[in-house]
Amino acid sequence: MGTIVVQFIVVIITAVVLYAAYYLGKSNPRMIAGFKWGVSSDEIAQDKRWLKSFRRWMLANVYLTLLLGVIASLSGNAIYFLTALIAPTLLIVFYLAITMPRGGKRI
Repeated sequence: MGTIVVQFIVVIITAVVLYAAYYLGKSNPRMIAGFKWGVSSDEIAQDKRWLKSFRRWMLANVYLTLLLGVIASLSGNAIYFLTALIAPTLLIVFYLAITMPRGGKRI
């Protein structure tokens, strides 16, 4: 019983951190690593579409992580729990990085 409570707390903290990342990316897009606004009107329109996609996917990530984390903690399996916390975020962040307009900022 104690393990489930700790896992619930970890899931809630993870969801809050993911929501904070979503909110910071929504309020100030320049905080997103590699993102910078385009110069032409076509680039700006493309950036706005990508930011809309970013917001949608990051919010879905919060809910998906919360839902899968609760289900995995109720199952009692530690591997399911870790996978439920890591996999959605990892896959969504990779997808967003691949679809970033103009390949992001070059380092």
